[in-house]
Amino acid sequence: MPLLSSCRRPLWPAVILIVGAFLSPYPTRAEQALPPQRLDDIQIVLRPRDEPRGPLQGSVRLRPLEGKGEEIRLPVGAAKTLSTKAPAGKAWEVDAEIPGYWAQGGILRPPAPNEVAIGHLELWPTGRLSGSLKMLDRDVAYPQELSVSFESPPATNRQQAIARSLVLCPVDSRGQWKCEVPAGALDLTFRVRGFVPRYRWGLQVPAGKDLSLGVVDLRRGASLSGWVEVEGGSILPGKCIARLGLQQGPGAGSPRTEDRLRRALLEKPVGRDGFFQLEGIAPGAYWLEVQQPGYAPARAFPLEIWDLSETFLKIGRA
Repeated sequence: MPLLSSCRRPLWPAVILIVGAFLSPYPTRAEQALPPQRLDDIQIVLRPRDEPRGPLQGSVRLRPLEGKGEEIRLPVGAAKTLSTKAPAGKAWEVDAEIPGYWAQGGILRPPAPNEVAIGHLELWPTGRLSGSLKMLDRDVAYPQELSVSFESPPATNRQQAIARSLVLCPVDSRGQWKCEVPAGALDLTFRVRGFVPRYRWGLQVPAGKDLSLGVVDLRRGASLSGWVEVEGGSILPGKCIARLGLQQGPGAGSPRTEDRLRRALLEKPVGRDGFFQLEGIAPGAYWLEVQQPGYAPARAFPLEIWDLSETFLKIGRA
């Protein structure tokens, strides 16, 4: 009986002590060890290229440049300057999703102590491109998307120029596609992996409107493209010719220039603007010569052509 009574001793004093430890107003040692997080002040100034008819809608996105940490989204409204606080010492990639506008993003570096990091986000009104794909190879299905890269033509004022950027345009089961790009004068490149790229130079895209580009044909294979300049003159249409031949074939040494010209595999006139494109090329090592009457030929060799890819170069002056 005494053993039983000793096992039933009251437990409440122990319970009170334990609860009291959790309810104590004094911070634990772990809490005291956590320093307050330092924050940077950030401002993003929106600069539309035209005067919006009403408040902008959408969001500005800040993503850590190092790829660590959460992104920050700032809602866009009537105010042209957006303010926020972010973990100190970080660099951020800044871009925007604003219907009717395209933003040329950039990098925002951390500010100096006690200063504000200010980024300016240029907003171009957009226009809509559309078209249809034509597959030149038999039994080749339409791709699911078309890559469209764009940039301002070289003559554009540097302060007004759009840096090279890219959008992905979905393609439907009939080969139709559409997407938005900045309005204004643009050089466009259309790409699908494994196919020869297509180009449109100096295209004028109207703001807020649709522009149909018609048929864009696609052919599988490798290609060689580039630009030619004529020193002290200009390209003569139909007279300036780009010729391509094998650098070294089976059982052959290094042939002289005259032999190379006689054994050219492909040749094509250079466009009035100096652009040329040769396609349907098998992988291998090649020479290229561009010649125009009255000028010394410009040569490039060896050129390594890879399967299902494009080689792009700028020839010296013809």
